[in-house]
Amino acid sequence: MCTTDIPVTQTAARVQNPGPEARIVIQNEQAVPQITENQILVKLVVAGLCGEDKRRICLEFGAVHFIDYLAEDVSGEVTRLTSLGVHGVICTAGSIAAYQQAAQCVRNAGTIVCIGVNPQNLPTSPLDMVRRGLRLIGSAVGMLPEMQELFQLAARGEVKPLITLVPFDQIDAMAKKLEKGQVNGRIVMEMPQ
Repeated sequence: MCTTDIPVTQTAARVQNPGPEARIVIQNEQAVPQITENQILVKLVVAGLCGEDKRRICLEFGAVHFIDYLAEDVSGEVTRLTSLGVHGVICTAGSIAAYQQAAQCVRNAGTIVCIGVNPQNLPTSPLDMVRRGLRLIGSAVGMLPEMQELFQLAARGEVKPLITLVPFDQIDAMAKKLEKGQVNGRIVMEMPQ
């Protein structure tokens, strides 16, 4: 991972996009321990998804605030909750909408870490980045050290995956649910024996 210079005590956001909509998660002004020299562990306290089922799941998983991106102004609500915006956004989505939200949610002199990428130009200009003092950093993840740390976090109960186990004969029904954005978490298909 790259060095982000996001403060150890911070407000940070993560923008995700498994489909056409951007999703944002905010970590609000709390101490974030360093995992390794160049990695940070961020605790979820605000989630930006849509629908009451997503609200319930996020609150069960420890979110303090929930932002429904379909019903609320995400960047306005982020600003209301954080005053100046978040220190950093970790953008795992590859959509232009996700990067637009990232730029709107980050405070001046903030950092946008790019994990998901889009072949189109980013929706923020170099002039705006200079004017606001924004840093744009690329990051590649998924290497062995990150996976080992993730497994350690899961073993300690600090990462709680939401997994639905489904028989293999329901693969078509699950694919349709995935396409419609009706799946929470991950689906694991049971192979017939």
